[in-house]
Amino acid sequence: MQEGGIIVVTIPPLQIRLGETEVVEFEFKVRKRNDPTRTQRVTALTSISKLALPPEGIEDGSVWIMGDLHIHSKYSECQKPSVPRNLFDLYHIRDSLQPRGYRFIYMTDHVGSTTGRHLQRTVCLCPTGTGFPLPCGVANTWQCYVTNTQRATMAQIALFPGAEVTAWHATNQHGGGHALIYGANNLVRRDGVMLFCNQLTGPDLVRLAPGSSLAIAHPMGTVIGGPWEHLRWLYDIRGYRGVELITPKDWDHTLASSETQWWMARAFTTEALSDAVAGRGVLSVRTGSDWHGFWGEAYAEFGTHVLIPVALATWQSEPWSTRRHRVDDALHAGHTIAAHRRGWGRVTVNNVMPGGVVRNIPSVTTLNFNIRFIPSVTGTYTISVFRNNLTGTPEFRETVSGTAGVEITRNFTRSFPGGTHGYWFYVEGADHIYSTPVIVTSSP
Repeated sequence: MQEGGIIVVTIPPLQIRLGETEVVEFEFKVRKRNDPTRTQRVTALTSISKLALPPEGIEDGSVWIMGDLHIHSKYSECQKPSVPRNLFDLYHIRDSLQPRGYRFIYMTDHVGSTTGRHLQRTVCLCPTGTGFPLPCGVANTWQCYVTNTQRATMAQIALFPGAEVTAWHATNQHGGGHALIYGANNLVRRDGVMLFCNQLTGPDLVRLAPGSSLAIAHPMGTVIGGPWEHLRWLYDIRGYRGVELITPKDWDHTLASSETQWWMARAFTTEALSDAVAGRGVLSVRTGSDWHGFWGEAYAEFGTHVLIPVALATWQSEPWSTRRHRVDDALHAGHTIAAHRRGWGRVTVNNVMPGGVVRNIPSVTTLNFNIRFIPSVTGTYTISVFRNNLTGTPEFRETVSGTAGVEITRNFTRSFPGGTHGYWFYVEGADHIYSTPVIVTSSP
């Protein structure tokens, strides 16, 4: 189907209880863009769920809040002629996600595209009041983007300015993949390449401002191939702190998915573990809807939970810049959980949260693990904890019946083998959830 076609979906009236899933038959009509008189009716089956609001785990004065880390607005998508422009409005996006329990949205509009879909060529002249953003087509600046995300923020949900860039090896620019930028202070252009701050020499993507971070977007894809999979020199790339493990470009979110295999192959190398011990960050798990508004596309239920060191009510009352910095700090530190259907779960080791490092642990020391899991949809789940990429021999595994909104807790101990290792949490079943590893090391 060409971009710009229209799909009309008719779904029978439903009564679905919270957290449950029902398989329904529905009919949709496809109208071709180049001939509006020609339509085709198709009947299909799908499953529809009414998800519980995403749980927000409270951790001794801190709280996990959920956001969408990959979403596009009219700043880069308003040139789709068949899609109502208001769908890309920051206020429309905000009002669509806030009732679903999202606490923040990181807008990641395209930057540096050669197709005309990029931040510097589109939208608005900053209004002087607090009104809605202006239509596309007027000269734009990065500061305007920052200003309007700030104006669209309210207590219940905050919007922050980020970007999706095409990034490549600094010394081997024969191709590239997409990367997501969070926490950037400014946008500059150098030698035809969109970067934040400036470009480093050698095998780096971009240099970021202190406290900011870069994540690899849709690294692979069995449905829609991601460009990173074709770039063997990516093994030389440095500077990113996160990877999208769950992406709409791949329908498989299990351990066998291309994205998970890609992440595991990089997160537990000797170099990656050494970087984590040295304070250069753990390769964290991320997700995002990558919403573009294609063909009336619905917002996905993907969510990334981040840990902020204050109570939710405190964060909601803080200045916009402080709220942004807390989210940026969590992403930079790797305090993240990625969920396909907005559930929440994690494992701690000796009370250290995902993304943290447990130091000075001699060999054969007993480690204390704590699992917390709150599903957003009722169903059967298998909870696992793995060490490094040894998914064939889990440190813990149990199949449970989960009820939406009801917490499941488990505690167990294991003997530490010595050296440096990463322990991470995974849930498979009615939802798929990953948490960033906790690094445990014998080093100081």
